[in-house]
Amino acid sequence: MILSARRRRIDADLAARARWAAARWGVLHANYRRTLSGFGELIEVPVPPLSTITPTVSLLDTLGAIEVLGTPGPPDSLPRCHLAFPFDPSGTPRAVIPSLQITEADGGSWLVTVAPSPEEHDGLEELIFELLPTIAPPTIDTPVVVTSLDEIPSPAAYADSVALGVERIRSGALRKVVLARAARLVASEDLDPAAVLQRMAEREPACTRYAFPAPEGGRLIGASPELLISREGSVVASHPLAGTMTLSEVNADAGALLRSRKDLDEHRLVVEDLAYNLRPLLDTLDVPTGPSVVRLRSVAHLGTELRGTTRTADDPHLLTLLAALHPTPAVGGVPTTAALAAIEELEGRRPNYFAGGVGWCNARGAGEWVLAIRGALLDGPRCEVIAGAGVVVDSTPEGEAAETRSKLASVLEAVAPGISEKLVVLSEREGARPDPELGRRPNG
Repeated sequence: MILSARRRRIDADLAARARWAAARWGVLHANYRRTLSGFGELIEVPVPPLSTITPTVSLLDTLGAIEVLGTPGPPDSLPRCHLAFPFDPSGTPRAVIPSLQITEADGGSWLVTVAPSPEEHDGLEELIFELLPTIAPPTIDTPVVVTSLDEIPSPAAYADSVALGVERIRSGALRKVVLARAARLVASEDLDPAAVLQRMAEREPACTRYAFPAPEGGRLIGASPELLISREGSVVASHPLAGTMTLSEVNADAGALLRSRKDLDEHRLVVEDLAYNLRPLLDTLDVPTGPSVVRLRSVAHLGTELRGTTRTADDPHLLTLLAALHPTPAVGGVPTTAALAAIEELEGRRPNYFAGGVGWCNARGAGEWVLAIRGALLDGPRCEVIAGAGVVVDSTPEGEAAETRSKLASVLEAVAPGISEKLVVLSEREGARPDPELGRRPNG
């Protein structure tokens, strides 16, 4: 398909309404660097699974062929593709080019219309100037009435899985495995994705908010703290997070996380894997000697920012880097193949996009992907939230159950304010006591 694009400036009010529309019906990628909204027709572009991806795919050809007309603007306002990929690297990603794209960056807002013919741009612009003023803002203070709330599996059953994971690690079959569990709620009315995202933005302003249509139906939205990969010009960056304590623990002892052998080991496995896979592809790569503490609303993580430079302007492409990294030990484990097998056995098959990635790219090779974590799948009045914890040799079943509960509660609080208290009561009632026969073998 041959597409053309036309760009023009718009005011801040229209750009804000575009964010609400994108959260509800389109695609959104927003952080302190830029806000990218897209809706209208989501033009599908075929992309192979990451396990088989090559630098030249139809996505890049399609973006490169788009002629941009109209008002000059910053590079961020070039036509782009939004792409989400599943946790399973052999699964099929979904890539879409929105016909209506809004960019908020560099002190201004730009609208780009994308269409098969130049004649269609007038109609798209008329549509957006008629539609956007009618978009209602999210009402974030309206109470959300929850009719049911469940944890799947229960804290005790999850603790049993963690204990089995520790046994595998102590036997030498694994070094790390990330195991997840879910919370599901049903509200009395349909949940508004724009309102949930607005609450996420207020709770976690440093995170990247995302929205994407889920392949199984509904909307995948979230506020991810973890940058998987980005490229701007020749500069490549990744900021993995692994190793977690509650914020209250870190506030009580500022150095506790940096002294924790369990968390330092978990983090080191992730950084070593990313560096190992990036070095052969880049001209330079800077890896700090130690992590820093990244504080969020309810938890704190160990984080290390890796920065490198590419060999040339085109090599390697961002998609090539993405394929080399996913799935990282931050969401999978070490070694990768054994960890993925253990996840399927102990946890079951994960929903399509959880712990995959969401992001964007343009024809110049610029783009950014974050891990699809700290999010929710919204479908009418139903919501599912999933949270994982990295299991290593020093993990305890009770500790990982508590960590996942804290992560679940943080996201649920943005979905239905006040619900996290009910989750704590539910968890305490069901308990997180593993089978006493599991995980008893000594380290070795």
